[in-house]
Amino acid sequence: MHANVTSDRVGGGGGSWRLPPDETLQVQDAKQKDHDLELDEGHNWRSIIFSLIVISFVIAGIITAIYLLGYVDELLYWSGRRMILDEYLQGDLVPRRLESSWVTTQKYVFQSDDGGLAILDSTTNLIKVLVTNHTLRQLNVRGYLCSYDLKYVLLKHNVKKNFQKSFTAFYTIYDVENDHHMPVKLKDSLKVQRTRLQYAAWLGNTTALVYVVDNDIFIRRSPLIEEDIRITTTGEENKIYNGVPDWLYQEEIFDTPEAIWPSFDGTHFMFAIFNDSKVGLMSYPWLSSGAIFAGIGISSENFFPETKNVRYPTPGASNPEVQLWVVNITNFDAIQKIQIKPPVSLDGQ
Repeated sequence: MHANVTSDRVGGGGGSWRLPPDETLQVQDAKQKDHDLELDEGHNWRSIIFSLIVISFVIAGIITAIYLLGYVDELLYWSGRRMILDEYLQGDLVPRRLESSWVTTQKYVFQSDDGGLAILDSTTNLIKVLVTNHTLRQLNVRGYLCSYDLKYVLLKHNVKKNFQKSFTAFYTIYDVENDHHMPVKLKDSLKVQRTRLQYAAWLGNTTALVYVVDNDIFIRRSPLIEEDIRITTTGEENKIYNGVPDWLYQEEIFDTPEAIWPSFDGTHFMFAIFNDSKVGLMSYPWLSSGAIFAGIGISSENFFPETKNVRYPTPGASNPEVQLWVVNITNFDAIQKIQIKPPVSLDGQ
């Protein structure tokens, strides 16, 4: 719709006003204007919806990448929870660095800056990755032992302290070449849950394993053979300890929580037996967070501490009886055990 308005005065006096032809004003129809506005608004909504879809795909891609890279545990911190007493007592919240070790006279294993395990070859001064940080984080590893040929790494995780030096833990064998995990557990165990071990290690420079479960010693000839060969059968809680020291010896005498000593070639190993049958029994309260601090399943029983027992020799009373045995495993089908007798001068002392 067009409107012509005259602006030039004609005839000097009472003539009319008119605009030049090139200054014609155009006024848009109101209905047409509303239609254009509706088109613009619809276009804006489509742009917003498209942008939201793109942003959703980007966020989904980031979350998927985090999950595949193994950093899911960091996402848990977004929600957060209260610390419980057991986490403090067990030292779960204390940052640790895995100890370095010489596997051979030329190969040195250490935890690198990225958190994984690396090997330094002192002859060539070259460093190679042994276990990635992703693998260590998945299991929350607290210790490790490398086989002499560096084909396997025995990883210790989910550690629960018993006394000052003793503990139980889960052990997993990591196959370096195949990037494969193999949990160490008793094949014929009647327990539904995974077996907690008191100790596990390689036998000398071989890939045979020795481990202690419920105060009894077992060996396995290879990580690839899930056959548990039982060495002792007398283990009993608070009475007979095979391959691990009782409370007195681990607190006062031994520096480590095991009493097994293998030969370098892995054909023999010596272990100690601690018999606490004649030692007095002491009961004491055991304070733990339990359900009270976790805020789950609170009942009247939770308000009283658990009672534990320990063999505690008092002055003038009986001490644990100790025996030393040597095991010959040159032939796994015909294992021999020999007791080491103390000298006559020390017999009965």
